[in-house]
Order: sequence, then C-alpha cells, then structure tokens
Amino acid sequence: MDITKLETIFCIKARQGVDGVNSLAKKIGIDKSLIYDVESGRRAMSVFLFDKITRHYGITYDHDESLYKEAYDILIKMFQLYISYQPDELYKLYDNYKTKQSVYENSKAFVFVDLINAIYYLKKYEYAKVKHCLNDCKDYLEIYDNNIIYLYAMIWIFTKDIYQDFKEIQNLLLPIYKSKSFIGLDPYIKAMLYFQIGRITEYSGNVIEALQYYDKSMMCYYKLNVHQRVVQNEIQKANCYFTLKQYSLAEKLYLDVYEESLKYNYKFRLMPCCDNLAFLYFVQQDYDNTLKFIELARKHGSTFPDLNYYEAYIFYKTKSKQIARHKIKKFIEIETDVRVKHTLKLMHSMLNENEKNIQKYFAYCEADNEAINANLDLQILYKMLIDYYEQHNSDRATNIMRKYIKKF
Repeated sequence: MDITKLETIFCIKARQGVDGVNSLAKKIGIDKSLIYDVESGRRAMSVFLFDKITRHYGITYDHDESLYKEAYDILIKMFQLYISYQPDELYKLYDNYKTKQSVYENSKAFVFVDLINAIYYLKKYEYAKVKHCLNDCKDYLEIYDNNIIYLYAMIWIFTKDIYQDFKEIQNLLLPIYKSKSFIGLDPYIKAMLYFQIGRITEYSGNVIEALQYYDKSMMCYYKLNVHQRVVQNEIQKANCYFTLKQYSLAEKLYLDVYEESLKYNYKFRLMPCCDNLAFLYFVQQDYDNTLKFIELARKHGSTFPDLNYYEAYIFYKTKSKQIARHKIKKFIEIETDVRVKHTLKLMHSMLNENEKNIQKYFAYCEADNEAINANLDLQILYKMLIDYYEQHNSDRATNIMRKYIKKF
C-alpha cells in the first residue's frame, strides 16, 4: 500500500492546531527532520509514519478508494440540486451523507467534506459557516480537479456582493477561467461559470461581451431544463440593454420576465424585475410607472434601498417643498444604506437651497457611485444637479453640463 499526497495532507491537517512538528515528533518517537521533510514534500510519507500519526490521534483511517468517489459524486449532486432549486432533494441527500460523514472524514474523501457542508449551509443562508468551510478547505485547491476548483469558486462567489466585492471576485475567478480546462466539466458548473463570467464582464463595462456569456449560460440551462436560471440570465441581459440605453428592449424583456416569474412564483426573480423596471421608468421620467413598480417591488419583498431615492426625487419634483421636505426627512431617518442616504441628503440640501451641503453631498454621491461603477446612477445625479442649478445659477448649470459631457 502506498501513502498518497492526499493522506500526507490528512496527517498534516490532523496535527495542525494540536501539535507542532517538534511536539509531534517527541510524542511519537520520530526524528523531527523526517516529519519536516515529509510535510515539505522532500520525501514521501511511509506507511510506518502514517500509522504512527493516525494511532497517536486515535484515528481509524479507511483506505477504501470508493469512499473518495462516493463523496465526489455527493458533492457534485449537492451543487446540481442547489443550482436547480431542489431543496427537499438536497436536504435528503445531505441527511444520507451525514450517516457516513465520520467515515468520509477519515478517508481520502476528507477533502470534500467541507465543500459538502458549505453547500448545505449556503442553502440555509448561513454564510458565516459557508465562509468557515471554504477557509478550511482552501489548502486543497492544488489537489482538486477542474470540476471541484470551479465549484469552490462558485460557492465562494455566492457569499460575495458583485458591487462591493467586484475586484475580489474578478481576481479569483478570471485566472481560474483562463487556466483551467472545460474538458469533463459538469454542465451545471459550466452554466453557472458562464453566468458569473458574464457578470464580471458586464460590471467591467464590456456589456456586449457579457451578453454573449449570458446567452451561453442560458443555452446550458435550457438543456438542463433549469427554467428559473434561464430567467435569471434574461434579467441580466435586460440589465445590459438598459446599460446600452436600449430602453425599449430592456423594458420588453423585464416585463416578459416579470409575467413569467409571476406565473411560476419565482420570488427572487420578481424582486429584481420590479426594482429594475422602477429604475428604468425613473430614468425616463415616467414617474407613474416608477411609483407603480416601487410599490410592486416592496409588495414582493424587495428591500432594494435605491427605491427610496427614486420615490424621494419624485416627491421633490412633483410635490410642494413642504411635503417633499417631510417625505425626504423621513427617508433619511430610516435609511441604512450610506450611498442612498447621501443621495437623500443631497435632495434635502437642494430643497433647502443650502449651497455648502449641496457641494458636500454631491461629492459624497460621486465617490459612492464611482466606487461601484454605477455610471447610470451617477449620470442621474448630474442631471439632478443641472436641473437644480438651471433654476438657481445658470453659470454653474453650464459648468456642470460641460463636466457631464466630458465625463459621460
């Protein structure tokens, strides 16, 4: 029997947090240089040393190769069930896995245990536990095959925010995508990979290229018959049309997807549809439809903070100063999103004609939106400011318009 690299890593993991190399060597009566050489990869671990270490920690290790394949298949299936929205089947599979977890933990299958648990916690929305599991298995990336490396990356991305963590997501996924083969890649993993590459490409500003990735992802999901993921890609495509100012295309696709999501009760697709339609109509100054979809978004459970500033600005534009001031003040009091709060305070400052605060909060808003590449929101803010100064200071309005033209 040969001791593989996997079993060597198993022994290293067993001692970490319990013994240092010196203390382990002393306890099991082995020269510490031998353990150093094995752990550094300078020499292979012997059966003798492996047995010494496992006995020391009271581990009954199972060398059955089939356990590795079993755990691998469970991990892939868990991911497939998560992606295809089959929670009951996922929980059933996980419960069956738990009956043998201790066996898997003490075999070559140990490298998959944390990822299996991560998917379970992901479905339970316990993101702190997901991150803990990912941290525990990150040292195995060099021994994972392409399926598992991509799967690890997908789970990791699910714990992140594309706006706040964009650079981090880009720096993790793109090098993997450029270096790892697609040969033998599970179709569910491939479909989600195309979607995530599409998002990275979209938020990098390459919207046309992003549309191509969303189409690839959609085709994969069509073949897998995962309809809700098809709808998810359609929403992202509509977002791209929106960014390209193809408003009629974006509106039609959003409305189609909204009706489809209503039909199949896709709650998590209804919310972004309504959020985005509210924004689309807001950009076009169609305030009646904006308010309609703000109301629908909240009805479907949306907590998207930008809805507050859309509604506040409509009050600013259509109501008396007294009513608008009262409404915006209420929004400021309850707002927890810093970017939206700055926007609300900018509006409040314009209502009060407070020049110092207008300048201060516009600078904050500009920095907030540039930080997350929210160019369309920033254009709207410039237009708000231009609109204000056209009523109060025509020279300043002209200067801001020049800056707007140069910037956008």
